[in-house]
Amino acid sequence: MNAPARRYEPGLPAVIDASHNYMIIIDLLGEGDLKTSWTTARCAADQAAGIGATTYSRYVKIFNRPMLDALLADIAERASESNVPLIAFDAHGSPDRGLLIAPTDTYAPWTEVKAALQRINERTRNGTGVIMSSCYGMAVCSGIDITQPAPFQFCIAPKNEITAECVETKMRLFVSTMFETQSMDRAVQHLQPDYDYWHSNEYFYSQFIGFLQKNTRGRGKQRFVEELTSKLLLAQAGDRNAVKMARQMAKNGTKDFEKHFVRLSNVFLHGRNHLSFKQIDEYAEKWPVY
Repeated sequence: MNAPARRYEPGLPAVIDASHNYMIIIDLLGEGDLKTSWTTARCAADQAAGIGATTYSRYVKIFNRPMLDALLADIAERASESNVPLIAFDAHGSPDRGLLIAPTDTYAPWTEVKAALQRINERTRNGTGVIMSSCYGMAVCSGIDITQPAPFQFCIAPKNEITAECVETKMRLFVSTMFETQSMDRAVQHLQPDYDYWHSNEYFYSQFIGFLQKNTRGRGKQRFVEELTSKLLLAQAGDRNAVKMARQMAKNGTKDFEKHFVRLSNVFLHGRNHLSFKQIDEYAEKWPVY
């Protein structure tokens, strides 16, 4: 499935490659829960069959933590740039404890789920999409650091509680629209406002723009130079001639942001950066980052 370019307000052009080869629905629900994941899987299979993609949809029922770990490891083993999954979890969720594996009443912590997804995303070079149909599913995005590889290209999930009936209705609309329009953007609209949307490109660019605004403009630049000068002086304690040298090194340091941008984008976006440092620097002049 392919999505067109998406524009991030206020006008930051970032290409979303939402293409994937198959969708896997992971069911962690209990016996008494509404069979929302099976409904999603059935809808995906029917839609795919209509275009002859009989192997597109895969449904997996999880009964315990070892099964979940083994499944995610298997997905990672099979994943590549030419074999990209869209992974849809259906589960109960806790903001603090993680995803509930209902049949055994155990939790998979968000940090561990995120680490497993990161291994998959490394194999697809930031192609992996995640849908987390659980209460507080967006908690899987907490603590993401742009100095580390992104755990997924995008994540669609509720920030707060969500009902099973809402999941069933919204996911059916999402899947059918994705097939009918070949547009992830249009399909995601059916999930809003109950689901939020996180994207690695948007997150990285906004974080780096915020960094540039803070450290390379006006008083922020002066503060950055002074702080860096102090750190350099501490490293050269006792040298009376170090002040001038440290200040010059600090000023030169502000010219190295492009190198940092290239290095960090290669790491976080797995080498799939769509914007140049010049573009980012220009947006830093006009884009409000909250």
